Amino acid sequence: MREVKEQYWDEGNKKPFPQVYAFLSAACDELGEQTPGEDTFRKFLKENQTEKSLAKREGIKVAHSNAPPLIDDPFREMKKGLFLLDQTAIDHTQCNVFCRFTYMSTTIKLRPWITLLTDSMSRRVLAFYISLLRPSKVNVFMAMRRFLIEYGLVMRHLGVDGGPEFDSTAFNQWLPSLKVHKIRRCSYKSKGGTKVERPNKVITDCLFHFLEGNSQQTEYVRAMDPKLDPRKNAIWTLPRLYQIVDFFFKEIYHKNSIGKHGQSPDDIWN
Repeated sequence: MREVKEQYWDEGNKKPFPQVYAFLSAACDELGEQTPGEDTFRKFLKENQTEKSLAKREGIKVAHSNAPPLIDDPFREMKKGLFLLDQTAIDHTQCNVFCRFTYMSTTIKLRPWITLLTDSMSRRVLAFYISLLRPSKVNVFMAMRRFLIEYGLVMRHLGVDGGPEFDSTAFNQWLPSLKVHKIRRCSYKSKGGTKVERPNKVITDCLFHFLEGNSQQTEYVRAMDPKLDPRKNAIWTLPRLYQIVDFFFKEIYHKNSIGKHGQSPDDIWN
């Protein structure tokens, strides 16, 4: 069974189970042995499935998403850090709300992008930057600039993903000048993510979805009633949205306890 599994099941063409079972039956007939039942063979495939074999059949991304948590990961401290500002992370996400602005007497409505810089230990949002432009090194430098102006400190490690803006020449030369170590995580390793994903989800579920002109209706474009198009209700401008997000982080997110911590980001930070 192991040879049939390695030869016909663990390969990129994703042969269906009946076809692989037929190869197993033919192999057993040639050897003069009794063919195991289908349930037995299914159980064997499930029990002998490894991350390496799954990668051959489903791809490396699916294999890593089904892998156990990283125990001996050399950068596992990136998830929390040993002290404040030891491990930080920066990431972008698109806001689930439409903003409006006027350009050459034309009203344009777009979903802006928000860049968050967070401290992994306290979950505190150190800085953010909202822009109508797609993620770029400009967004990264502006978020870092706000952090340096407000705190006057630098972090020890900065966790980034595989975005091209984090691999630019300017960014790679600027971090060493601050004596900051860059840690790049594999985008396909879901078990090795950073804590920056939590505030991304919190601000979406607890703020953007409660604002006028949020983009929940656009999740199913074909089923959306044109009368319910959120673009028609877009009332937010970038300066006003920035004020709302700033208030949310400082007065709500930072002052409420987080899950298992039992403490708020402000309590841990102070």
